[in-house]
Amino acid sequence: MQWPLVKIRWIDSCEPYAGWVRLDSLAPPASLECVSVGFIIEDGDRAKTIVPHVTFPVTENAQGCGIMMIPSASILSIERLG
Repeated sequence: MQWPLVKIRWIDSCEPYAGWVRLDSLAPPASLECVSVGFIIEDGDRAKTIVPHVTFPVTENAQGCGIMMIPSASILSIERLG
């Protein structure tokens, strides 16, 4: 495989309230930690892009599904799996 397989732990963004909310009554929500596993196909300074599903065998016409771009500022750790 031409891309490394990684596990990324990251903090997700969210919209914790629906509709109009009084700002003086807000309670900060707990952060939502996520784990994603996939082949890292772009390893940029500002973001990492992973794809968990890849057609096989991998050729120049390979296709991927479930592609996710995670901002580097949200990443807690990256562990290489393969």
